[in-house]
Amino acid sequence: MDRRFEALRAHFPKSDGDDLPATAAGELARDEPVIWHGAPDRWGLFRATPFMVAVALAVGLSVYMSSGTGLTPTEYLWQLAGSTPIDPRLMVAGSALLFFGLLIASLRDPRDRWIYVATDRRLMTFYSGRRLRELTPDRLRRLRVLRSIEGRLHNVGDVVWANNGSSEDSRSRGPDQGRHGFRGMRDPEAWLERLQQWGRAVEQIASDDAREFSRGQRQADSESPPAARAVRLSNPRFGFSIALPSRWAGRIGQDEKKPLTVLGLKLPIPSLDRVSNRPLHDPPADWNFIEVQGRSGMKFTLTVANEPPAATYEAVRARAGDSLVDAEGEVQLGPLRGFRVDYRHRDKVRIRRAILEGDGFHVQIIAALPNHQASDLLPAIDAVFGSIRAR
Repeated sequence: MDRRFEALRAHFPKSDGDDLPATAAGELARDEPVIWHGAPDRWGLFRATPFMVAVALAVGLSVYMSSGTGLTPTEYLWQLAGSTPIDPRLMVAGSALLFFGLLIASLRDPRDRWIYVATDRRLMTFYSGRRLRELTPDRLRRLRVLRSIEGRLHNVGDVVWANNGSSEDSRSRGPDQGRHGFRGMRDPEAWLERLQQWGRAVEQIASDDAREFSRGQRQADSESPPAARAVRLSNPRFGFSIALPSRWAGRIGQDEKKPLTVLGLKLPIPSLDRVSNRPLHDPPADWNFIEVQGRSGMKFTLTVANEPPAATYEAVRARAGDSLVDAEGEVQLGPLRGFRVDYRHRDKVRIRRAILEGDGFHVQIIAALPNHQASDLLPAIDAVFGSIRAR
C-alpha cells in the first residue's frame, strides 16, 4: 500500500478479519488497496422500532375501548372476537402467530450479510455478496448522521450520503431502506469525522498523483513512480486511446440516441439512453462517454458522437466573448484533429472545451476547473489531452 495511506489506516479501527471476502474483492481495481472493511455494529433494534410502537398503540387502544364496559382488555377482545363468524380460538392463535412472526422478523440480525469497504478512492457497501452502493470523494459533503431514539441511547447511528426512506416504493429503497451509507455504526459522529478525513487525504493524494501524472506524460520514456500510474482507456471502435491519472474516480460507458417514448408513442425527439455505466477501472468493450468529478469541484467529461461536429471554432470562440482565456484553432492529438477554447464561467470556473474530429465521428472534451485550483490541475489536463494516441 502507498505509504501515504498507512497513516490514514491508523484512523480506522481494525478490519473485521484479515482478508476481504472474495465477493467484495472482485469489485476492486487491480491497484486499489483496501483501507478498512467491516460491518454494522448493531442493526435489529432499529428495524423493530415501528413494530413495537404499533404494538403499544394496539394495547393502548384495547385498554381505552374496554374502559367503562366492566371487562378487562383481554375479556373485551375475546368478546369482540366472538362476535365474528371465525372461531375465537383460531383468531387468537392466528394473532399470536402473526405477532411473534413479525417480532422475530423485525429483530433478525442481518449484519452477516453486510460488508462496508473503504479503499483509496471510494466507499462501498455490499449486501449478500453484491455491491449495493458506492460513494466517491466528490460527494462526501453529503455525509450526515441519522439516529433514532434508541440510537441516541446506545450511541449507534447511520452515516449516510443519501436518505430515500420516505419513498413509497420499498423495492426502490433496497435492503438498506433507502439509507445509502454505513448503517448501524457505533459512535457515528466519530465515523463521520473519520470518513471526512479519509476524503481529504484521498483528495490530496489524487492532486499529488495528477502532478506526477503530468510529469510522467512529459517524460514518456522514463519510468513513472508507482503512485503516478496512468490508466489508458482504448476505444477500438473509434480507433483512439486516452490516459487518465489512475486515482481519478469516475464512470465510463455507452449512451445510445433513441426517439423519446411517451405512453408507448415514439416522438421525433432524440433522447439518450444509458446502455452501460461502469467504473473507470472496469470499462466496457464499447464506450462513448467518460465522466470524472473530483471532490475539489473539478469535472472532466468526454463524449464521442458518430457524426461530424456541428460546432465550429469561430462559433465557440465567439460565444466565449470577454471571458476568453486562450484558444487554438488547429490542434492535432494523436489521430484526432480539431480545436480548443479556454474561457471562464462567471469568474468561478475555468473551462476548456475541445472538439476533435476523426474519420466520420467527433470527440468533445470539457474540463471544468475551479479558479482556486486551476493552476494546479491544468498541467494534468494538458497531459490528458497530450496522451491521446491512435489505438
